[in-house]
Amino acid sequence: KVIAYDDELKGVLYKAGSKVLFYNGKESFELDVDAKLLYDSACLVEGKKYAVTTLESNDDVNTYTLYYGDSDGELVQVQKSELAIELSGFGKDGELVYVEMATAEYGIVNDRNILCYDLEQVKYIAMDVEEYHIIPEKGVIYYTESNNKLYCAKDYQKPYFVDDEVTCLVNNELDNGAYYIKN
Repeated sequence: KVIAYDDELKGVLYKAGSKVLFYNGKESFELDVDAKLLYDSACLVEGKKYAVTTLESNDDVNTYTLYYGDSDGELVQVQKSELAIELSGFGKDGELVYVEMATAEYGIVNDRNILCYDLEQVKYIAMDVEEYHIIPEKGVIYYTESNNKLYCAKDYQKPYFVDDEVTCLVNNELDNGAYYIKN
């Protein structure tokens, strides 16, 4: 079963029986990940890089584990927590950009944080985010907070203030920017 692949088929993540494998365009190799725990909707492949998420449920507690890998077979555990994970993409230098979310009953999202794994460490880009627009290939993140202020983080560095009284973001890219609506 194919889980994720890139558009040029340079990388394919798939399950075969009880194994999780990655095909790098030449050969397949097995990942040290439990296929029964694989969270299919939170896996991503771009070229020879991939991200895999597992989900383990025990007594009303979900534990998500995020892994980062490459075509050389290296697999690194990036994060393990009770926060749900939404993968956004890989940056121009191979960084993995993702959102972690605290959820309540019925899947209601209480809190969102934007993070970046830069191949050495996990960095928090923004915490307690309302809406966001991430352009990973350009290294740009736009987000709003509950106070209706819009911020931008370029190259996954410290965010700066852009505008206030922002009602919502519109997920349409404009050069290096984003559309948004003000009060």
